[in-house]
Amino acid sequence: MEKWVLESGSETITITKEHDSFFTVHTDHWSDTLTNSLWFPSYQSARRYVREEMYIEGRFKKVANK
Repeated sequence: MEKWVLESGSETITITKEHDSFFTVHTDHWSDTLTNSLWFPSYQSARRYVREEMYIEGRFKKVANK
């Protein structure tokens, strides 16, 4: 499993590559129901969503690769 983390102020956003090759975006400010529905076909599209829809700039750091 691959995982990238971005800490922006009080928010922590995580992009995780799931076993089915989709990418999910998790943030510490949303409910689990909404978080589980945010999946993307690629890492780039997940990053684009965070940048354009959540208005969060910054760099993700890769923290896990199992």
